[in-house]
Amino acid sequence: SSDVWKWKSHTSACVITKSYKDAYLVNKITGIDTYAFQSEGIIPKDLSFLSQYNTKLIVYDNDKAGIEGSNILKQQLGSAKQMFYPKQLGKDTDDLVVKNLDNIVYNMINTAIQ
Repeated sequence: SSDVWKWKSHTSACVITKSYKDAYLVNKITGIDTYAFQSEGIIPKDLSFLSQYNTKLIVYDNDKAGIEGSNILKQQLGSAKQMFYPKQLGKDTDDLVVKNLDNIVYNMINTAIQ
């Protein structure tokens, strides 16, 4: 549960997502520091490494497990924002990228962290 994948560009905001694949894509598309845990259900006990960020955005799948995981993480972080992609577009970042909707990923995430 202590495994955390990270892509850092040293920004003042970060995105936390539930998979290596989604975190990689978010960072590649936005350039924002991005972290991924092993899954929605595995959240590290010590999240102090996230205290350096002014804005924390949780981007999880909009299925039951993703919503529950996002809510738990939000409770632990307090000031974090949550974002889910519209279901008609896809459940996660990878779904949108496969549909060539990178611009929607970029715009939704940048709007949410502002």
